Amino acid sequence: MSDENENNVKDQPIEAVEKVKDSKILFEIEQNLCDVTIAAHDKNVLVTSKFLRYLFSGRFESLVKKQTAEEVVDEESKHMEYIVEVNEIGADVIEFALSFYQPMYFNYADTINASTKFNNLLELSNQWGLEVLKKELENFLLLKHPDGPSQISDNTQLNDKQLDILLKADKFELKNLYRTLLRKKPRMELSTISKENKTFIDMKPITRYELIRNSLIEKSKSHTSDNKFLTEIEDIFKFCDVILYEDRVIDLSAKKDFENADHFKFDGNDKNSFLAEPNNAHYAILIAEDVKLYVDSFVLSEASPVFEEMLETASRDVNGKKILELPGKCFDQVVQFLTFLKKPTMIREEKVDMLSLATLAAEYKVDRLLKRIEEFIQKIEEKRPKILLKYLKLASEMNFSKEATENILNQIGRGAAVFGEFQLMKDFSLLNFTIKKRLTKFRLWFRMYSMCSGAYKKNRCPSTHCP
Repeated sequence: MSDENENNVKDQPIEAVEKVKDSKILFEIEQNLCDVTIAAHDKNVLVTSKFLRYLFSGRFESLVKKQTAEEVVDEESKHMEYIVEVNEIGADVIEFALSFYQPMYFNYADTINASTKFNNLLELSNQWGLEVLKKELENFLLLKHPDGPSQISDNTQLNDKQLDILLKADKFELKNLYRTLLRKKPRMELSTISKENKTFIDMKPITRYELIRNSLIEKSKSHTSDNKFLTEIEDIFKFCDVILYEDRVIDLSAKKDFENADHFKFDGNDKNSFLAEPNNAHYAILIAEDVKLYVDSFVLSEASPVFEEMLETASRDVNGKKILELPGKCFDQVVQFLTFLKKPTMIREEKVDMLSLATLAAEYKVDRLLKRIEEFIQKIEEKRPKILLKYLKLASEMNFSKEATENILNQIGRGAAVFGEFQLMKDFSLLNFTIKKRLTKFRLWFRMYSMCSGAYKKNRCPSTHCP
């Protein structure tokens, strides 16, 4: 900086002095020809707008702005017409990037090497649209970097530097490098897959998934020769692949008409008690599927605020009984529901259509009955896969507690039925998308838990980092 500029700085307020940076002129251009200031993190880089118009092409107006009077902090910057702000990047990175487009000032052999500031250069390339430079950096990482994919064999456990290269490919969309690395099925030491590993956590979910997938499959192969176990692990990841890459679930259950479930028939012993008309005007008439059911109004209003409100506005028949129409409701399901309202009744899987019972309890706000069903799901122990899937559907659709849902998921996870068996069941296809993913995750976790060493069991399952 000249003596004259130094004197000008002394005369400025402290706030203005703090804004003044050292300047660097590129490409041996005379200072009076520079009309653009690139405000880097540590110093200003001075260039010509003619060069930047060539470099930025149609992006010049969006990347470069006119310098305002407030941005003039010294004599040196008075004649600057434009300013480019890249405050997070150093002047050396900017010089590197711009010199690449001035071949007489760029020495490839001396400047691109393993210590090059790739992250800053790639970030700048994305900001400024420097696709040729970005491609050159990608090619170096791909073909010449000592830790690049040219030095990695298939199924290799990545070291820290190789993992960092994968992060660069992922973060800055270096597609050729990214695809080349993933085709090699890279993996990690399972103990390093954690929230404490910033490189791993900073990757996109799909990249983390691929690393977990490859690591767990390779771990399985090295720990067991049980073909049934290995096949299940691969089936789980094939299922996950379709979810993550195609956002869909493959329904493997065959649709056979002769296997359709029979229509639910409630076989309560006192079913007929709802059909006989009592000589009592205090009874209400509920109509389901054109069949009249007779229930004491007190039972209805005491159990359900919805029924209580309906009774207040209900019309009466010729005998003075209030009439409640239940359009669209199944007769047997309504009878089952009324039985639970009328007298103490045990919840048993063989005798109860719990999904319809819970649905009606929720619709008519019979909270105590709904709570009983939830507690049943929370405590039940069951081994039959088909029944477990029914319970899981019930817990998810009724938005039961985490404890209730996970009680069923835990039993599926540690059960004898393999994942492929669940996929073939119609009840699996009836689960919603989210609960299918949770079931898959639990099953994978329990299978890996059963295989891994005691030391690994103490850690959280790596699948918690799956997308």
